[in-house]
Formats: sequence, structure tokens, C-alpha cells
Amino acid sequence: MGLDIDLVDMRLIIKLTLIYLFITICAFLIGGVIVYNAMESEIDIEQKRFLKERFDNAKERIERYRPTEPFVIPKYGVYPIDTLIKEESISFSDTLVMHSQLQRLEPHLKLTAYYGFDTLAYKVILYDVIIESDDIEDGVRSSMIKVFALLSILTIVVSVISSNILLRPFYNTLKELQNFSLKKGDTLNLPQTQTKELRELNAELFIMSEKIIRDYNSLKEFSENASHELQTPVAIARGKLDILLERHGENMSEEQNTLILSAQNALKSISKLSRSLGLLMRIDNKEYDKSAEIDLKKELINKIKQFKELYELKKIEVKTSNIEECQINADPSLIEILLMNLFQNSLKHNIRNGFVKISLDKCLLIIENSGKEVEGDPEILFERFKKGDLSAESPGLGLSIVKKIGDYYGFDIKYKFDKENFIHTISVNLM
Repeated sequence: MGLDIDLVDMRLIIKLTLIYLFITICAFLIGGVIVYNAMESEIDIEQKRFLKERFDNAKERIERYRPTEPFVIPKYGVYPIDTLIKEESISFSDTLVMHSQLQRLEPHLKLTAYYGFDTLAYKVILYDVIIESDDIEDGVRSSMIKVFALLSILTIVVSVISSNILLRPFYNTLKELQNFSLKKGDTLNLPQTQTKELRELNAELFIMSEKIIRDYNSLKEFSENASHELQTPVAIARGKLDILLERHGENMSEEQNTLILSAQNALKSISKLSRSLGLLMRIDNKEYDKSAEIDLKKELINKIKQFKELYELKKIEVKTSNIEECQINADPSLIEILLMNLFQNSLKHNIRNGFVKISLDKCLLIIENSGKEVEGDPEILFERFKKGDLSAESPGLGLSIVKKIGDYYGFDIKYKFDKENFIHTISVNLM
């Protein structure tokens, strides 16, 4: 099992990894907001605690030195006041203060406190630089991106390793299914695994393969027996009718001869129907697995020569144009059947003094023929037992076989009818 991956057909482990990374991104975005708010709140609490500690130190200095003049240093100021203070008070506010190193105004947290003892009173002002929100945001973003990048790398590495180890039994099972063939008659040889889900899957697949093989062999045996047993009585009946016509044909009335000929035609149709249904079954079961390089131009020319006299008997003019080289790889017997049915269709469903036009251009085979009008959608003629002329003796499987062979090899087959000119056109794109 290769490791090639495209956007349309992704491996399960990649889809799970992408889902996990998407959930991780959402979690990181929400987590980033939570971390940002938590850091901002914690920084605010710590700055206020720091300023309160500085205020306690300031009180100790005031009580020790009892200053009578204002004492001011950067981010620190003590101012004596002439007001009696019974209870100290502290308040915080934001302000802008000149930063000594950056030489620009920066946001600061300002503590304003009033403190008095004995008959003295003071106003204390302290400052501390505020860590700005954009700085917190940058820090959170930077840390989150680094953590996410690390997590993504680890996730991808773990996914690849787990894909090659944990999912190896799954890929082995898939390979066995791809190589499974009804014609061989062998049940699936599935690998052992310790994973419960895969073990249950393998058990069900094994049981299913056994049932499919039994059903296939039963159906194949029945079809072969039915086809064989049907051909024998049909051949006997046709032989006896031939003997009857040969020995007593002259003594029979015209009506009796007509009835015998009608019975012979019916038996002939039954024989042909049996062979056609058997062919369809073999195609469905993919029993035609022999491939060879086929020169379609050569096969087409041979088929035209083969049908030449049949066309002439019905006064049908054969036209050919652009019979170019075309090489395809397929089972020769199936291509023979496809061409035979196409030519038989153009002969049976043609009119006297009509025409057939055949072309092969860039491996696009087009067969046009004159004929009677088809009621309804011409595409339904590719279905089994569908006929454009219900009175025709054909069982209606010719084009169904053509379509089945086309689907088997991926040929694009189309049918259309020109109602104005009464022209049937079947195109087969063999590329």
C-alpha cells in the first residue's frame, strides 16, 4: 500500500490527523484567550502587591525620619500635608510617566496613599511600569505558536508511525481483498491482529468470502448445467423438426410448414438466448482476464469483409471513412463479440436499400445505419431484453452485451437516433 495522498482520496490516518489538528487549533485559540486574561489579571495583582510593599517600606522610612519637606525620586514621592488623617487610604490608577531609559511616556500603575501618625500626615505616590496588553498578547501568541508547531510536528510523526504500525493489519486486509478472486476459489487469508475492531472485521470478511464462493460456485454450476441441459433438448427438437420437414414437408400444407418453421425459429432464439445470458454472466464474473494487443483497424476491416455478402443480400450500401490505426489491450474474444454484435445490430435493424457507415478516428468507432424509428429513449436499448422493434425475433441482448463489454473495459458507448433522417448512430470511445 503506497503512501501517496491526494486531496480527494485521503488516507484515514490523515483525516484523523487533520481533525485532531483542527480541534487543537480551536483549543489553542480559546486557551490563548484564557491564558491572556489569566496573565493580565495575575500581573495586575502582582503589580499592586509590589506597590503595596513599597508603600509599607515608605511608611517605615516616614516613621523613622519624619520628613518635613517633600521627598521625590523617580517613581517615588512623599509629601507632607497639613491635614489630620485618622485612617490611611490607598487607591490605584493608570497614568503616563516618562520612562528613564526609553525617554518616552509609558503607561504606569500609580499608587496614591494617605498616611498619618501622631500629628503628622503624608501623601505617598508610587509608580510601576504597566506591562501593556499588546506585550502580553505578543507573549501569549509567540508561546502558543511555538507549542502548536511542536505539537503539529509530533502529531504528524506519530501519525505516520502509527499508520505504518497500528494500521498495517488493515492495509494487509485491504491487499487481500484486492487480490481476492472468485475464480481461484480460495477464501481470504487474513492476517492476525491484536486490535479488536480489525479482528472482528477480518472474521466477518472471512465468513462473507466463504459464503460468496459457495454462492458463486452454486450459481455457476447451475448456469452451466442449465445452459448445457437446455441446449440438448433444443438440438433434439430442432433435429426432429428438420427430419419432419425433410420426410413429410411435401405432404404438409403451407400452414403446417409455417408453424414448423416458426417453431424452429423459436428454438433457435432459445439457444441463442441461453448462450447470450451465459456470456453476460461470465463477463459479470470477470472470467475474461486474458489480454492481448489488438489491432482494431485490422479487426474492423475483417469484420466488414465478413458481413459484405450479408449486406449485399439486403441491398445495404457499406460506406467507410477514416479507418485509422488503433491499438487496444483487451481480451480478443470479447472484442470479437463486441464487433460482431455491433455489425449484427446494423444489419438486423436496417432497411432494404439502406446504408451502413463505419469510421474509426482516434480510437473512436462510429457505426451509422438507416433504420426504422425507435420509440422512447434510445439509451434503454442497452438494457437487457429491450428492443426497438418488439416484433423482431432477436431476444434484445445484443446491445446489452456490447454495453457490458464496454463497462468491463471502461469504453464510453453512446446511442442516438436522428428522427428526421431515420439514422441510428452507435459510438464507442475505446480510449
